[in-house]
Amino acid sequence: MIFINYMLSQVSFNDSVYQNHEKLISCSNQSYLGGNYLIFKGICRRIAAILLVALFLAAFPATVLSASNYLPEQIPEEKKLIFEILTPEYDPVRVRIGDLMIEWFSKIGIKLTNKPVEFTTLIDKVYTQHDFHFYIIETSGMFTPWYLSAYHVSWEDYPDGNNPWGFHNDTYDELAKQVDKTVDEEERRQIIFQMQQILAENVPFIPVYIRDWMQAYRTELIGVVGMPGGVLNFWTLINMTSRSNPGHGTVAISMMDDISNLNVLMQDTWWDYWKDVVLYDTLFKEDVNLELIPWMCKRWERSEDGLTWVFEIHHNITWHDGTPLTAHDIEFTIWYIKNNEVPGWYSDVKYIESTEVIDDYTIRITLSEPFVWFLRRFGTTVILPKHLWENLPWNTTDPPMIGCGPFKWVRRVEGDFIEFVKNENYFKAGYPRIDRLIYKVVTNPDAQYMSLKVNETQMMSWTLPYAVIKEAVEDPNINPAPYPDTYVGIIGINLRDPRLADVKLRRAIAHAIDKETIVNLLMLGWAAPADTYVHPGYVAWCNYDVPKYEFDLDKANAILDAAGYIDVDGDGIREVPGTQPPAPPPEEEVRPPGWEQYALPIAVVVVVVIIGAIAFYMKKKPA
Repeated sequence: MIFINYMLSQVSFNDSVYQNHEKLISCSNQSYLGGNYLIFKGICRRIAAILLVALFLAAFPATVLSASNYLPEQIPEEKKLIFEILTPEYDPVRVRIGDLMIEWFSKIGIKLTNKPVEFTTLIDKVYTQHDFHFYIIETSGMFTPWYLSAYHVSWEDYPDGNNPWGFHNDTYDELAKQVDKTVDEEERRQIIFQMQQILAENVPFIPVYIRDWMQAYRTELIGVVGMPGGVLNFWTLINMTSRSNPGHGTVAISMMDDISNLNVLMQDTWWDYWKDVVLYDTLFKEDVNLELIPWMCKRWERSEDGLTWVFEIHHNITWHDGTPLTAHDIEFTIWYIKNNEVPGWYSDVKYIESTEVIDDYTIRITLSEPFVWFLRRFGTTVILPKHLWENLPWNTTDPPMIGCGPFKWVRRVEGDFIEFVKNENYFKAGYPRIDRLIYKVVTNPDAQYMSLKVNETQMMSWTLPYAVIKEAVEDPNINPAPYPDTYVGIIGINLRDPRLADVKLRRAIAHAIDKETIVNLLMLGWAAPADTYVHPGYVAWCNYDVPKYEFDLDKANAILDAAGYIDVDGDGIREVPGTQPPAPPPEEEVRPPGWEQYALPIAVVVVVVIIGAIAFYMKKKPA
């Protein structure tokens, strides 16, 4: 106010000067020009003074508010339960799950952000960089009994390893070592049950759902084979053909994403797998009942102690460049993977101690110790051409696209399609039964369905959008094929984050996932909730009695309260145990609750009153 009084006095002074100048001009007969100059000068001074007052008043509300709005010390974000979930942008169901989780988590004091990303980005951030809090993925291998010892173990916690969540449990590690050597099946089953119990108690990830897989294809296609996981499988790829042109023709299959890379050893995504399954072959395959049967392998035998294995391959197998495939290629593949400790493949060969090529088609393999899953694991490992790979780094981004599988590589237009042609020299005579195979990138389930309807593609790789299933069933040109999925939808958790390392927090989070809503609202009942750590389809190996986490927000809140996760600053977000509340404002700054809502109106009123006073004062000055 002292400043305002001073400025008003300056306005008064300028008025006096102006009046005195007028008298001087009148008395002394100054020229018209000189009089105007003095008048102008007086006006300028008056305007300058008023502008200074206006500037002060303009700043006054901000000054009042900033002086009144005490800003306490902010709690660091790493002490608050603020997280992000990565979802694959191509799948609207999983993106929507992320949105629902935001709502559920908010009710237990956790702030979550949903970040849809390209699937290759998700895989890179999760498996390679370990840069995530949560993610949603659908996976199968880790839910098979023979891969429990290859996932979740501490020695797989490295970039691109099979432990992306960073789970470390000494008991689990010991059981994983033990189960691989346990020949007695019942004893092995009990160990696997214990391993599932540990996973359920520690919640490194949360099983959420198992879809009813509803892939669809054009009725023009025959030879389509159904099995758990759907109609898109190896047996369909080699058996399918055109009803009107048997043994020939082209089939285009819509894929939800492009491949992540060309290298078979860097197989990161489902879409990479479909590329590799037609380019390369393995000694054994899973049949339609998921049982192992010989494929490239003509004959095999095992010693009584389980340490020595002999494999003889078919004699008519060649690589796509015409070079014969021999036992030397098998031996090369073993040591190439083992010596390079290739992520994702090393566990399949780590127990191999020595190899001996008996002849061009027969190899003897000796293990350092019994490995009961050896046939399952090594038997389904891809075989590499020695003459093309022996001088290449295992992680090359420009590998030779030469395999021995039923189709040969032609070309790829990135982001659009991959083209293959029939391997005329495939060792299984009469297969495949089409001339040309196209993988067409169509990154949306609805778009895949429309592509199928107009016959641009003849098979979907993804499940039908649930809203169009009835329409598809009634379409005479489309054959929907429902089969139980071998994949399980999970929410992965990064235990490397100090907050998420707390199992109590993870258990509370597990109680905040409404699986029934996901299944019934988002999937319209075409799925089932998942709560086991081996796929329930493996009836003899699945422990159905593991701890389950029903949707219960009250229980989740109670767990967090008891564990000391309290919202200490009143912003609706819990802090980690031991977090101190912000220091209170200085005593002289303490104001009654809700004062902030009156600060701005009061400041505006003050400004208006002052401006009005100035205007009134100016109006009263003599002319």
